[in-house]
Parts: sequence; structure tokens; C-alpha cells
Amino acid sequence: MVFADSRYNRHDKRSKLPKWILQFLSDQYLNLSTDMALQHVRHFLRQMSQPIDQAALQSVLLTLEEVERMNPLIGQSETAGEGGAMITEATN
Repeated sequence: MVFADSRYNRHDKRSKLPKWILQFLSDQYLNLSTDMALQHVRHFLRQMSQPIDQAALQSVLLTLEEVERMNPLIGQSETAGEGGAMITEATN
């Protein structure tokens, strides 16, 4: 996200942002010139475009069995529909 508004330099405006944004919004990224902001964006995009280490990815992802153990209702009479919607079987 790019907050290209000088109002976000003020602490009272930044404090209203969600915590997941604030954790990445350090002082080094405040009050940047356009050139410096573009340099940070380029660096971020280059870093994100690198191949993902599959071994590291598998170490943080849950298997289907682990997900089912966490939520025993998954897999009973419900199936996921298009767009993540849950479709349940109607019983009359």
C-alpha cells in the first residue's frame, strides 16, 4: 500500500490505521520524496518476484489432515462452492 498523503506523517492519523499496516509502517518510510518511494517500491517488487523456496513454504503450510483436526466440521456434509462459499446439504 502506498499512502501518498502528507496527513499520514502525523501520529494521530497513523494511529487510526489497522495494526497489520502499522507493523510495516516504520519511520524510515515516512515523508519520502517520490523518487525514494519509487526506489522502495522497486526493491520490494524485485524481492517479491523471486522464486519461493518450496521446502520453507511446506514447513509453514498446514496439510489437509491438520486443518481437519483443527476444525472437525470440515469434510462432514459440507463442500466448498465457488468463491469459497459453503454449500450444505439440506435435510428435510
